[in-house]
Amino acid sequence: MALVDANYKFISVDVGSMGRFSDANIFTSSVLAKKMNRQSLQIPPPEFLPVFQQPLPYIFVADEAFPLSENLMRPYPKKSVVGNMENKIFNYRLSRARQTVKCTFGILASCFRVFRKPFEIKVESVDNVVKAACVLHNYLRKETIISNNITEEIGEMPDTQLLPLANNNCRTGSNAFLVRQKYTDYFNTVEVYLGK
Repeated sequence: MALVDANYKFISVDVGSMGRFSDANIFTSSVLAKKMNRQSLQIPPPEFLPVFQQPLPYIFVADEAFPLSENLMRPYPKKSVVGNMENKIFNYRLSRARQTVKCTFGILASCFRVFRKPFEIKVESVDNVVKAACVLHNYLRKETIISNNITEEIGEMPDTQLLPLANNNCRTGSNAFLVRQKYTDYFNTVEVYLGK
């Protein structure tokens, strides 16, 4: 499980959980979830977005396996999307943002071909190989980004680039629903919808 940024770099990874564990269980027992619950991640305060009159908090984008919270957005459930175009647009935008994670893993697998087939090493060594590959991936992303065959320099990577992930037993608060509704309203403004 990983948290990535918009530049396809790993911010936090959790390696070593059993494949039979669900993403939600892995996340709720992670250090990242615990820090989110304690509000000790130093997330910047909410900011105004263009053509929107309300400040919106910074959020992590997740899929339906994760809990909804003020800083963790998940899509609307299917029953809330049927016949509701606004919620459908929100889910579409969230899905587009989640593609960054899939692309990051794709880039990792294309650079480090060890991920293209089953590991042929001791089980105890797999965690270290995956973590080392993530660190090397970030280093390569730090040096250059290649997009459309153009190489651009990017800024410095923080020293704490990888944090281990680990129980969130809290229910979704009403503020989380309000934040999701604000993002739904934002995504459905004419300017955003038309890509302006």
